[in-house]
Amino acid sequence: MFDLEREFTEDVVRDFVSEYAAGRTPIPCVRCNSFTKFRDLVRRADTLGCRYIATGHYARLTRGAEGALLRRAADDRKDQTYFLWGLPRSVLDRLLFPIGDLTKPEVRRAARSLGLPTADKPESFEICFVPNGDYATVLRSHLSEGHPALAPGPIVTEDGREMGHHSGHARFTVGQRKGLPGGFAEPMFVIWMSRGSRPGGRTGWPTSRRRVPRSGYASAMVHPSSRPPSARPARRASRSPFRCRRAPSRRARARFCIGTISCWAGG
Repeated sequence: MFDLEREFTEDVVRDFVSEYAAGRTPIPCVRCNSFTKFRDLVRRADTLGCRYIATGHYARLTRGAEGALLRRAADDRKDQTYFLWGLPRSVLDRLLFPIGDLTKPEVRRAARSLGLPTADKPESFEICFVPNGDYATVLRSHLSEGHPALAPGPIVTEDGREMGHHSGHARFTVGQRKGLPGGFAEPMFVIWMSRGSRPGGRTGWPTSRRRVPRSGYASAMVHPSSRPPSARPARRASRSPFRCRRAPSRRARARFCIGTISCWAGG
């Protein structure tokens, strides 16, 4: 067992807090895999003289002359490549995913046959350092009292009409419906949040679900898992967020803007 609390706090927890404070929604599991867990596992493996590292992720690898290529798991419902996209090829070359060709029921049956106490362990979908999904408590414990991200502010529509007030823009995320004030004829969804140093950032949403879909998005930290992408337009499949249906997408240019996803794809 290795104690990585200091590294985890520095690489994952602080990033989690700073992203929410900036009006963005982080994915701490991706951050952990990309910057903490596997990086330190490789370092420990080198110390122990181990060539490969086996993990229980639902993912597969294809190995060729250019190195390991990350592939989706056989069980599409449990596929975890969404959380592994940031791993460099130097790390992928060291990994083994022994359950990538199995379904979840098959893994449970194998665990029972081996007498493992975790064979019927309930699945967890919570962030490991966010008890009961209450991330606002985590933010309050790391941000200073009166931080703008946790300060009340107005909720406005796209045309600037004030429709209510929120208790801190860090409690919302783009695409969110749950937790918004009621009293409207149609469901409301957050579509943008201003951010800055002043208290009470403005949180806005459209007047109808019909106005939520967008035809494109801007992305950052694009990381090809095999060869570098071609500069020519190419067909791709994208998924945002996890467990959503994959949809065809087209990358028109090889250049990507700096920032997180700025608008949501339809569907």
